[in-house]
Amino acid sequence: MPIRITLTGDLGSGKSTVAKELHSAYGLSLFSTGAIQRGIAVEKGMTTFELNKYAETHPEIDARIDGELAALSDRDEDMAIDSRMGWHFVRGTFRVFLTADETVAAGRVAGDARGPAETYESIEDTILSLRGRKASENFRYAEKYGVDCFDMNNYDCVVDTTAITPEQAAAHIMAQYEAWQGGKESPRLWLSRYCLYPVASEGGGAASAGRIGAVLVGGRYFLYEGHDLAAARILGGEDLLPCALLAQDAGALPDGRSARDFVRGAFDLGAARAWAARCGFEFFSFPDV
Repeated sequence: MPIRITLTGDLGSGKSTVAKELHSAYGLSLFSTGAIQRGIAVEKGMTTFELNKYAETHPEIDARIDGELAALSDRDEDMAIDSRMGWHFVRGTFRVFLTADETVAAGRVAGDARGPAETYESIEDTILSLRGRKASENFRYAEKYGVDCFDMNNYDCVVDTTAITPEQAAAHIMAQYEAWQGGKESPRLWLSRYCLYPVASEGGGAASAGRIGAVLVGGRYFLYEGHDLAAARILGGEDLLPCALLAQDAGALPDGRSARDFVRGAFDLGAARAWAARCGFEFFSFPDV
């Protein structure tokens, strides 16, 4: 069976760059819908954000892209598919979601020459634009396909690229693909120290020993259990921490609370800063809780 890896994720998380690395280092054919979208935006004299808004009421934009995606299922070749909806349309793929701290992601996007369809005046302007694009895209895909692209249950592997190179990300994805293909158990969620926020008090008990348990709320990851283990791994120099995703947003935790209610009651900015200092680093940004 050919290798089929679909890459989606946060804007600025390095999807296209990692896909190119999978192509150059591992020989996978490369397919990218981002390039198609930017080409359409240029054709219409729009930014990519304006095209996303335009596509909300012009289904022919998505239809043009979807048709090319669906046809990939019948190709007998190894491929890396850089596409927001590739995981949904292409059959039999290893579904990867890439994430990154939004300040780091904005810096990447602002510094990347993507042509007239994407220009930004500052990092703050970039962050606001990326947030708008994210909301627009998720609304459009939820309305059109009935799916939530930011529900991590849709993916086989989630990788935080904040603190690793594209080469490291590609190598990690290939290792996880091999485990998945071989039916071996492996953590689905891999986070950097910069995208895993501690809380004032852990939610887990004795049953949580030996793992790092996280919750996802509003696009940010928070520690539910395993603070000491996470700190030890960070101090040991690990770039990616293997985590168990226990709940997302309104999802229920083992103690009955929703992930959102847990974070609202447990996250403390001062405590997060102090924990990071003890672990020898500083966060790039903080959640608005």
